[in-house]
Order: sequence, then structure tokens, then C-alpha cells
Amino acid sequence: MTTVVAIVPAKDRQDSVAETVRALDALEEIDRVLVVDDGSTDATSDRSRAAGAQVLRLGTNLGKGGAVAAGVEATPDADVYVLIDADVGSGASQAEALLRPVLDDEADLAIGVLPAAGKRGGFGLIRRFATSGIKRASGLEMRAALSGQRAIRAEFLRGMDDSARFGLEVAMTIDIARAGGRVIEVDVPMEHRHTGRSVSGFRHRASQGTDIVEALWPRVVPVWLRRVLLVGVVGGVLGLSLVTTRASAVTSVPSQQSARHVVIVGVPYFGFDDFDPETMPNLTRIAAQGATGKMTVRTGGGSASENAYATLGAGYRVSASSAAAQAAGRDSDVEGSPAIDVLERRTGLRPGGEIVVPALVRLVRGAGAHVDSRPGALGFALHRAGLRTAVIANSDTVDVDGEVQSRAPAALAVVSTTGAVDLGDVSHELLRPAPDRPFGVEMDDDRLLAAFDRVVGDAAVTVVDPGETDRTAWYSSSMRAEVAADARAAALTRTDDLLGSISQRLPDDSLLIVAGLSPPSGSAELLPVVLSGTGVVPGRLESPSTGRPGLVTLTDLAPTVLTSLGVEVPPGMVGQPLRYHEGEFDIAALGAENDQIQNRSDVYPIFQTSFVVVSIVVFVFALIALLRRDTPRGVRRLLRWAVVLLPTTLFMTFVLRAVPVLGSFGVGSAVLLYALAGLFSWFLAGRGRRTLASLVAIAWLGFVVLCADLATGAQLQTSSLLGYTPTVAARFGGIGNASYALLAASAVIVVAWIVDRSARPRDAWWPALGVAVIAVGFDAAPWLGADVGGILSLVPALGLLLVLLAGRRLNWRTVGVAAGAAVAILAGVVAYEAIQPASERDHIGRFFLGGGGQGSFWTTIGRKLTTNISVLTASTWTYLIPLVAVFVVVVLRHRKSMRRLLPRRSVARAGFIGLITVALAGYAMNDSGAVVAALVSVYLGVYVALLALADEVPDDVLLEPIEADPVASGAM
Repeated sequence: MTTVVAIVPAKDRQDSVAETVRALDALEEIDRVLVVDDGSTDATSDRSRAAGAQVLRLGTNLGKGGAVAAGVEATPDADVYVLIDADVGSGASQAEALLRPVLDDEADLAIGVLPAAGKRGGFGLIRRFATSGIKRASGLEMRAALSGQRAIRAEFLRGMDDSARFGLEVAMTIDIARAGGRVIEVDVPMEHRHTGRSVSGFRHRASQGTDIVEALWPRVVPVWLRRVLLVGVVGGVLGLSLVTTRASAVTSVPSQQSARHVVIVGVPYFGFDDFDPETMPNLTRIAAQGATGKMTVRTGGGSASENAYATLGAGYRVSASSAAAQAAGRDSDVEGSPAIDVLERRTGLRPGGEIVVPALVRLVRGAGAHVDSRPGALGFALHRAGLRTAVIANSDTVDVDGEVQSRAPAALAVVSTTGAVDLGDVSHELLRPAPDRPFGVEMDDDRLLAAFDRVVGDAAVTVVDPGETDRTAWYSSSMRAEVAADARAAALTRTDDLLGSISQRLPDDSLLIVAGLSPPSGSAELLPVVLSGTGVVPGRLESPSTGRPGLVTLTDLAPTVLTSLGVEVPPGMVGQPLRYHEGEFDIAALGAENDQIQNRSDVYPIFQTSFVVVSIVVFVFALIALLRRDTPRGVRRLLRWAVVLLPTTLFMTFVLRAVPVLGSFGVGSAVLLYALAGLFSWFLAGRGRRTLASLVAIAWLGFVVLCADLATGAQLQTSSLLGYTPTVAARFGGIGNASYALLAASAVIVVAWIVDRSARPRDAWWPALGVAVIAVGFDAAPWLGADVGGILSLVPALGLLLVLLAGRRLNWRTVGVAAGAAVAILAGVVAYEAIQPASERDHIGRFFLGGGGQGSFWTTIGRKLTTNISVLTASTWTYLIPLVAVFVVVVLRHRKSMRRLLPRRSVARAGFIGLITVALAGYAMNDSGAVVAALVSVYLGVYVALLALADEVPDDVLLEPIEADPVASGAM
């Protein structure tokens, strides 16, 4: 006896499903009607059951193909199936005409040809596309290629590959024809709902077309051609990224002429807001004639001027104690003895030179750990070349008892490793009484200029600091705010007057450098730097160290000075000689990025703390809800939105950066960020077709946006909440650690999704490999991510994931091969960098090979390890790691959920292992590894939460008496 089962896939069809069921149930040939409720949110199940059908309720929407596959799996006794759409209504009674040829053994598949839709349908483009695809793949000429009204022998339906959603009919027709099945078309007077030519109709047909392309692709395009095309696409994407990054790269020229003299005028506590033509007309004039840039003055210590000058002199980020700021004339009294005697008894050295730094030993020892260039490197290099140095500076203050506190931190810029500067004056005699000033003294212009005239012709490098801004900053805490503001304005004006006089006294063949050295606000910000004179091309300063338009570093100044004088740059210095981009002077444009940095500084602490707090609330809420057996459907829906909110918020930080005005409201920007993320995640959570659809959507968006950003110069990385900030980070290009975490987690999810959603997992493995190669390429390529830690963590993680997706088990040999692949790729990248000129090497090349912008390999490794440990113990992000770990362990152990949520050899388990691998390897291989692990763990927690939410479906919606797993497939 032949058993006939009618399968009616239905999604939110409470309006017509009952009538359809009754019409089918009335046919004698049909033994049973099964409605597969494909994640409906209305009364589809109840009305189907009331009309006499059995109901199989899917916990998540799988699409038509997935729904039919679930129905077939739930009815193993069927010999023939009738597939009828839920919106056919009473016309379903005509299914007898479809059944008859199959029951009479005249056909294996009978397809219903419905009356023409006319203007109630679309323009027929999708239908013609499907018809031509079927003909090409099987030779069949079809009239109703997309008709869902069909009768088919069970062995053919069970034997075909699942094709999700609207690709079902096309895949079914081709597979049966290729298998030798008999396919006929039967005219039937059925009608079903037409979507027409409305917006929703075109959207429906666009989705249908996508599914049809997916069904036709493996059936029309040969395997060899698919792999050739895949290689072409992957190579094209990476090649195009090289073209776009090179096209957007900074174009600049080096100095056009060597100088005989370099004069550095340091202006501590001077920022872009002070760069005003009325306040500083001389500097404005000099800048208009020269080249200007925005400089990051990050040091190894704080923002005090002694740290800045010591860093300038070392050519490396170092620290200096306040005691090191004391410089004195050779025979000046220090501790009751001549300064040179003090230096000798502390160091055993008695160098020549008019100026000495008695605290040299303390300066060198306090420079910091893991540094390749110590204070005094610039002066030493100049002395080795037979050149002399000079300093004219005094930042002395007077305490409440009238005692003079000697300070001349500018000497640290050119002091040699012996503790001496050849020429100059740092004495208190450079000052004169100024009873109207808050601190009672000021620089004596005549004395300073006389000292300058005396030394500048003999010295190759002269550093001048009138000390006015330094003194003002020193006394600011003792003054009322308005008095301090007036004093600072006066200090800037006096400094500018002296600068004007100095610029007129420069010898021929001189290079003048004017640099802000310490942020006036005390917080991190970019500061102005101006070069004028010999060899300078008017316009904008550029630095190979940063690769960013107009952005240079404090550590670039020492190499610039030495190169300008024709002196070899010591290998320990990390900067690069500054270059020039011809153009007009535009101080407003240079200060714009500084505004962005300030906005980021205002928002980041709020965002970081609030995100961790929100994550704690969401995961605790999720844990409570998932441990209960009777959590209401509405609560589960709210929970789905809440967990999706977390990765959406991380992604939205780049949207905030793309529209700078959105990040300028402080607390308001954080509120706006969560509002945008909340709306978007609500949209995703409500429209997700599969268990992890919303997470997959965010992963795809994050993956595409981050890759596109890297291909166009990584503009979204700079000063974004999850990027890096030039004032505090050692990285100025490529991808930062937090962004890498998002890219890596997104890549794992996308790669797993490609295999999971495909009807042919083996064929889908190759596109998944292609995406993995693109992910690694964008992270690793020197012109893109330039991420050493990323290579060593992402390659093994994706490699092991691909092994699992290929159906193979992991073992130590596989792990070793994956690790070896990471090392091999890194070696290839380093080899590529080795053939590049030292000045053009990117982050990875400088890391391994030198060439500026990076310390030695072992020094950098030591610094990164120290940073990793400090971040683990100090960063707020770290709280996310144990939070998610506890959540995942409890959920997977609850009622033995591990086997259900993450079955052995399943894509879901492979993705889970991939995320854990990325988190662990990312922690081990990155200097801010705790941040990487924390952000990846957010994706891991959301991944498990969404699987658990789809796992439990109320008992009354399961098919009875047939037992079936309502979430048997379609996790992604």
C-alpha cells in the first residue's frame, strides 16, 4: 500500500493554512497532512491543528527548503509526497491531478502549472532565469520552473541535497532529471498569493533570486571552474587592496638640501588651540613659509617637559625624573661643588663642555625597561661625527621661601651620553625680575639672544627654550584659573616674540624646528611642529613612521636632525627623517584629528565601563532565563535582542567613527551609540531566519567593513573606540588589537556559516577557505593589517576550524601543522618586507628587520609581554573573560546541553572551537591579549546563548505522535 503525505510549509499563514489543510485532507489519496510551521509568530500552528493536520513546529525559521527537509525527516514512512504552499487555500483540492501521474507510475515528479499571474506577479525575470538555469543543467524545457505545487516519489526527495529556502524547486527539478527521474508538468486550476509589483514583492523576488543562484551554482558551474574562480576572486580582492592602499598612501619627498645648523625651539605646553595668528604671529609666518605637522609626543613617562626633551634626545620613548631636568654650567655650584665635579664623582667621567647634567646616571637608569636607545643618543651621534651641540634655556622657578629651583630640561635633548653639552647657557642670570608676573621672573630677551648669537655659529645643533610656558605650567596650580590663563597667554606671546628674533638671527644653511612638546591640557593630544629653512618643502610634514597624512612623532625629530646634517642615524632610534608634502598651510585641517582624539578620550571610558556593565547584566539575565524550563516566549524574544545588542554595539563603534560629529557629544555619544545599536539589533533579532542569523549578519558586516577600511587606509581605526589613538598607541597603521578581535571572531563565524548553510558542505568548504584566506590576508599583509600577533593566532584558529569543517578530527599533528602554517606565512611576509627599502617598510618589517618606527625584536617582545600582563590585571575589559566563561560552562552543563547544542562533528561545534581558539591564541600572541580575549568572548557568549535559546521549544508545538528534533539543522 502506498503512503502519501502532504507537506505544507508555512510561515505566518494563519489566514489561509486551515483552508489549505482541509482541502488536502478531503482527498482520498492523501493519508496524512503535515504542516511544518517554519518559526511562525502567529496562530499558524493552532489553526493547522484545528483543521486536522499534524504540526511540526520548528524552533527557528529555516526557509522553505529547510522546512520541507524537516518534514521529510519526520515522516520516514511516506512513499509519495505532495508539496503544497500554505496560501493555495481551497485550490489545494486540485492536488489530485498532480498525484495521479505519480501513483500511476507515469512520472516521478509532477509539477503544477498554475494560471498566469499577469500583472499580479512581477516581470518574469526570476522565472526566466530559473528556466534557463534548469535547461542548462538538465536539458529540461520548463513552463513552471518555480511552481511549489508538486507530487514526488519519496526516494527522490530523500535522496536530494537540501537546498534552503526558495532554491528548493530549481534544485529538485535538476537533481531528479539528472538522476533519470521522469519529470512532467500538469496544468492545475490553483491560485496562490501573488506579491505583485510592490516594494515587498520585489524584495521577495530578490531573495528568491539569491536562493536560486545558490541552487544553480554547484549544478551549473563545474568544480574545476568554481575553484579557478575562487582563486581569482581571492587574488583579486587581495590585489585590489594593494592597489587601493598604495593609491591612498602618503606621497611625500625627503629634504631637498643638507643643513649646516639646526635650531630647535621647544615650546612645552603648546597646542593647536594656541596656534593663533594674533597670539603667535611669528610662528604663523614661519609655518606659512615652511612645513607643519601634528605630532604625537608620547614618551616613556608622563607629559612633563623633561620626558619630552629626554625622548627627543634618545630618539626613543623614554622617561626622565624631575631631578634630571637640572642642568648647570660646568663650574656652577651644585651641592656645594662645581657641577663638573659632581658629575665626575657620580659617573667617573669628566667630559668637556660648558653645560653638564649632574643627574645623568639617574636619567639613564630611569629611562625605562625594554628600550634600545638611551637618553643622550642624539648628542653622542653628533659628537662622534665631530659636531658640537648647544643649549640656551632656563625654566627656573622660585619657591615660597625664595629659593631658586634650577630647571633646564631642554638640555636633555642634546646632552651626550657623557653628561655634557658643548656650548650654551642655562644659568639663572638668563632671567630678570618681573614683579608683575605671578612667578616674579621672566626670560631676559637680550641675554638669551646674546647667548644665542654666541653659540649658534659654532654649534651644529642648538636647542632654545625660553622657559616661559614651562614656568607658567609649573605655577598654574598655585594660581586662580583666570590669572593662570592670562599668564599663559602672556608666556605664549613672549615666546613668539623671542622666536621672531631667533628666526632673524639664523645663520645661512639653517633648519629651524619649532615643536610643542607637552600637551597644555595635561591629557593626551597632538601638538604642532613646524620646520622651516634649508631643505624644507613648504606644505605638510609627513613621516614614514606613521604613514598618516600630517602625523609625525616626537621620536622622528632626532633622525631628522641627524639626516639633515648628514650624520648616520643610530640603529636604536625608532623614528624616521621627516618628509614633505607640498601644499598650502592649513592649521585647521591639522587640528581636526586632534579634536577627534579629544572626543574619543571623552567617550571611551564611558563606553568601556558601560559595555562591561551591560554585558554583565545581559549574561546574568540570559543565564537565569535559560536555566528555567518555563521562560515565556516574550522574555525569550527580549533576551534574543539583548544578546544580539552586544556584538552590534561593538560594530556600531565604527559607524560612530565614520560620522565624526556623532562622537562629539561626550556622554551623549555613548547614549547615541547604544540607541543605534539597540534599534539595529532589534531589527536583526526580529528578522533572523536561523538560530544564529542575527549574529552571522553582524559578523558579515564587521568582516566587510573592517576589510574595506583596511583596504582604504584604515581611517576608521584611528581614534575610534576600538581602534588606536596616535597619542597613546605605538601603532599608527594597520589593524589594532581590539579591531583584530572583531575581525577574527567575525571571520570564524562567517567561515562556519558558509559551510553550514550550504546544501553541499563539501563544495562550500572551498568558498569558506577563500574567506579564511581573505581574512588572513587582510590581517597579515604589510600594506593592510600588518599584524604579527594576528598572523600567529588567526592562522591556527582558522586552520583548525577548516579541518573540523572538512569532517576531520583534531590531533596534535594537525595543531602542529596549523602552527607551522602561521610561522610560514609570517616568514613570507617578513621576506616581502626584506626586499623593501628600510624607509618604506611597514609595521611587520620594522618589527623584525628594523628601519625605524620599531625597536629591536627582543626589546619589543619584552615590552609586549609586560604590556600584556599589565592589561590583564588593570583593564576593565578583563572582567568579560570570567563572566563569559562561567556563562558558557553553566549553560553547556545544564541538562547536558553540550550534546544538543554542540553535537560531535557539527558545524556548531566547529565554530565554537574556532572562537575559543581565537580567544586563547589572541591572548597569547598580542600585547593587549586580554582585550582580544575579552572581545572574542563576547561573540562566544552570544553564540552559545543564541543556540540555547533555539534549543528549547514548548512541548505543545512538537509533532505528535512522530518524534523529531525541531532544530535538527540550520544553526547558522
